[in-house]
Amino acid sequence: MGSTSEIRLLGVADVQLPADERARLVARALEEVAKGALRPVIGATFPLGQAASAHRAIESRELLGKAVITV
Repeated sequence: MGSTSEIRLLGVADVQLPADERARLVARALEEVAKGALRPVIGATFPLGQAASAHRAIESRELLGKAVITV
C-alpha cells in the first residue's frame, strides 16, 4: 500500500469562501441563469400534500436532481 502523505482531509470550515468571492460567484451564476445557460435538473415534482414524500426521497437519495413542491 502507498504512502498516505498525499491524502488531506478537509472539513466544511476549510472550504468556505470569503463573502466577497461568494457574492461574485452568485452574481455570475445568476447572470448565466438569466441567459438561459444554466437550467436545474428536476428529479421529481410533488404536490404540497406530499411534501413528506419529497423529503424522504431527498433523504434516501432516490432522486437525481431537485425535488419541486407545487401548490
